[in-house]
Amino acid sequence: MERFGGPLREKQGGSRWKIGRGRLDLTKIAHFDLKYGIITRLAMLSWRAMEASCTAHLVRACLSRGCLPFTAHSPSIHCPYAPPSGPVVTLSAPAKINLGLRILRKRTDGFHDLETVFLRIGWSDTITITPAEHTIMTCSDPALPVDGSNLCLRAVGAIERILDPPASSGLCVHLQKNLPYGAGLGGGSSDAAACLMAADHMLGAGQSAETLQELAASLGSDVPFFLLEGGVALGTGRGEILRPIPFPDALRDTWLVVVAPPIHVSTAQAFAGITPDASDQGTLSTLVGQGTLADWRAGLVNDFERPLFAVHPRLARIKAALLAKGAAYAAMSGSGSALFGIFATEEQAHGAAQAMEGDVRTWVGPSDAGVGR
Repeated sequence: MERFGGPLREKQGGSRWKIGRGRLDLTKIAHFDLKYGIITRLAMLSWRAMEASCTAHLVRACLSRGCLPFTAHSPSIHCPYAPPSGPVVTLSAPAKINLGLRILRKRTDGFHDLETVFLRIGWSDTITITPAEHTIMTCSDPALPVDGSNLCLRAVGAIERILDPPASSGLCVHLQKNLPYGAGLGGGSSDAAACLMAADHMLGAGQSAETLQELAASLGSDVPFFLLEGGVALGTGRGEILRPIPFPDALRDTWLVVVAPPIHVSTAQAFAGITPDASDQGTLSTLVGQGTLADWRAGLVNDFERPLFAVHPRLARIKAALLAKGAAYAAMSGSGSALFGIFATEEQAHGAAQAMEGDVRTWVGPSDAGVGR
């Protein structure tokens, strides 16, 4: 295992790239762990294949956003219509949680203005993309649709439609679905962001960051956040207007437990019980950025909790259980149904996760595990 410091630098000649204080031979391309900057897995790949697929540019784009660990390697899964060999791009699509969520007002276009702080976390889906004759999708979860309604294919399609001349081939997208869906963790939005960025590079569209953000917003309110550098942002408008903010001091050296019960909450159901209130507008980022966890517990709220806890009492019980197990702060993420707690130690966090009852899914990790360095 080798450790390199600093971001990816310019090509140094031949098939070597400078990475911080080290050199990486791209006849062996590596998996990048963005939290620690460690190369953890090597796989053989020719520089010619890398160059042909613009994969090196995608490495730079992924690392600059600090959110999408990357692997390029020979295909390891079967994809219909795929060529017998060719470069494969594998991206991690991380989840998010919401640190506070206030519904301010209903708009004339049917959406709601809101205010929230997004935090990217370490729990993620994995997306593998390879060149193919036609664009197609497969998924590890047979319950998820793989037709044109899926955000992954809609993201690839958004890039394909702006190509001039049109692409002569397509992409095969395989989604390894690890995140629960309908849980307020943004898994589908993150998958779409990963596919959007990968398609832009693999199909040679070369769109600007601004254009990619516009395309992301057309796919969904949360999608633009997953293209953003840093991993923490204040979201306003319907969530697509983003302002990066520093990682909150209150979360430093803490551990996060995410609990996802098998309760699917539709967005329409979540908003149906909301009474918008803009009285505290503009104070959320200050509370998150400067407040302690005790301040959060006293004043950081998710407006969806009250109506959804009334409909699904189990959600209230899970939040209470997290607090009873020592969480300094606990809340629901987005419109639910996932909840999270923030703990002082790893031991506390794992103990709380193990104590969760019933058929829930849990994830435990450092609170900054999804934040780019």
